[in-house]
Amino acid sequence: MGMRKSLRIAYFAAVLIAGAVAVAVAVIGLWERTVDVQTYIDRGIDYGEKGKYDKAIRCFNKAIELEPNAANAYRNRAVAYEKKGDYDKAIADCTKAIAIDSSYAEAYNSRGVAFRRKGQYPKAINDYTRAIELKHSFAGAYYNRGCAYHQLGQYREAITDYTEAIRLRPKYVEAYMDRCLAYYYARDYVNAWSDVRACQRLGVQVRQDFLANLRRASKGKAKSAPSGLSGTQGNSRDKSK
Repeated sequence: MGMRKSLRIAYFAAVLIAGAVAVAVAVIGLWERTVDVQTYIDRGIDYGEKGKYDKAIRCFNKAIELEPNAANAYRNRAVAYEKKGDYDKAIADCTKAIAIDSSYAEAYNSRGVAFRRKGQYPKAINDYTRAIELKHSFAGAYYNRGCAYHQLGQYREAITDYTEAIRLRPKYVEAYMDRCLAYYYARDYVNAWSDVRACQRLGVQVRQDFLANLRRASKGKAKSAPSGLSGTQGNSRDKSK
């Protein structure tokens, strides 16, 4: 009896050990896969920041192969597609990311960018608004929504959003630049000049032709609309953060 009892104990101990080993192996495998997924995502982001969008997309593809529910891989791949001008693929990837994680504010913002690039401003505004609802401190979403309102000619709404973006990020150069343009189009020249000075304090080289236009407008003599404040066309940037 003593021998049988010892054998049973040894058997159950072996089963428990085998089970523990199997669990440990599974956990290690999951950890390694998670690390690999994040490595590919980080590598893709790095390629994207360098303008190497095809390489970025390949990295995100690999991350998705390893983890089909990696919402951030879909969203970052969408950013790369948007930079390449493939807006439909960007929208599809953001939609997939949102299906995986309905609280993913950055995915709504990125989808809004793609919609705006397609000229679908109401859809863009809806997505930016949802991003803001999910993340109240999302300065980039306020700025992007301001740009969409701006392009619809809704300058006061644009100014409100640019102002909130600046409140959240006091050195938000692009928001100051585009708010200045919105003030100009809204014929609020006093505030336009205020933003010119703010841009200059932040190191922006304001174009002389814009300053000349603003001077004429301030005197009621404007002849043409400005194209932008600096060498970068106004209202052409999109922010993801």
